Amino acid sequence: LFSDGEKHNRLRQLLLESDFAHTDRLVEKKYVHLIRMIVENFTEAMSLKVKVKSTNKLEINVYDTMKTLCGDLLAGIFLGFKIKEKNKGNVKGNCKCKGKSCNCIAVVEGTEHFQDLQSKFWRASTSSGIKLNVSFFGVSLKSAYAKGEVAKWQILDILKSIDKKRVSETEPTSISTTTLKAENSSPINSDSGSDSKAKLHEAQCRCPFVSMSESKSEGNLNASSEKMMGMTEEERLNHYLMFSSSLVAKSIASVITSFMLEIARRPEILDKLKREIRSNAENANNSYLDRVILEVERLYPPIIGCCRYSKKDVQIRGKSIPSGCNVWCSFLTSNRDPEHFSDPLAFRPDRWNNETVRKKDDLVHFSFGAFSRSCLGKPLAKVVVREMIAGMILNFDWQTLPNQNLEYRWLPVVRPVDGLNISLSKC
Repeated sequence: LFSDGEKHNRLRQLLLESDFAHTDRLVEKKYVHLIRMIVENFTEAMSLKVKVKSTNKLEINVYDTMKTLCGDLLAGIFLGFKIKEKNKGNVKGNCKCKGKSCNCIAVVEGTEHFQDLQSKFWRASTSSGIKLNVSFFGVSLKSAYAKGEVAKWQILDILKSIDKKRVSETEPTSISTTTLKAENSSPINSDSGSDSKAKLHEAQCRCPFVSMSESKSEGNLNASSEKMMGMTEEERLNHYLMFSSSLVAKSIASVITSFMLEIARRPEILDKLKREIRSNAENANNSYLDRVILEVERLYPPIIGCCRYSKKDVQIRGKSIPSGCNVWCSFLTSNRDPEHFSDPLAFRPDRWNNETVRKKDDLVHFSFGAFSRSCLGKPLAKVVVREMIAGMILNFDWQTLPNQNLEYRWLPVVRPVDGLNISLSKC
């Protein structure tokens, strides 16, 4: 996406001016409302699963479950559609959802579920880049890169179909194309009741990647919209691909998994958070929930670092970095630096009591990068993490299950080796 420096600067500027880079706009334009509704639907479904269990407890893998929920959220935010895990053995014409409440979407004809394709695409992105596609005695052998290449084009076909439907209609309806199974497709606003539909449509995505035709059709032509004229369909689809990619879902799931593990070890913190959320105090500035999340992000940044390339000779604190050098920036070690954090390996949310420190958002820790090169999706990611965590706290208690490996692995994202298996119960 960013091999052309000039194009990179133009697209980055467009994204920085979009709603998703500004927390206040996420609230004002009701993205938060949309996210909250999707989380509520998820927690209601989980609550039903808990109730049907004879023990009134449901065992889940947190990392996998949160990846699925986050994939649903990203599809709702950027595409205006829900994506639900495909049930094993579920085939065309056998959707288990009924009528208007159907949440299934985007199962490619005869192949896997949308998120499976996303995982293949991501694995290819981190593979050796060797393209192997051979057949021996009827047995097909494909490298991760070759599988990812196929997955990418299948994903783009899905995204193109959804994109065209969103552009051509002011209120999206079910997609019916040769690429998608129409009976398994439903727009985000297909829940129930005209009021619910109106609210969801009002919260519908105003993505920075949409075409001019949608902006014009909704009377929404402004300075930002005019700049969209420079984004081609290919660029827009590639950005859909990047922002809805499995890496984004994995990163957010990483933070939530670490949060739930730390809180399972400290039930007194969970009790305090429940009281705060029930009193609606979590909406206050510098809430306890914010401090706990900050501490989780500090200790367990979803991405442990990034690589930069020095364009000129530079001196940093007496260290010489020559031009043309690859520089590894470690968020993990920076966030645990005893020069900046007392008792750095301890989980202490109250270290963030100082609101003045917290307001210097780029300085508190480097879990999302910092300054001009900080993560473009940081405001949106923080809102999604907060809403997903608040939904779990409000509805459930949980305990870690025995016989699992809770040591951390650090790549491609930070999470326990076994992904954290827990027992959920209604609170």
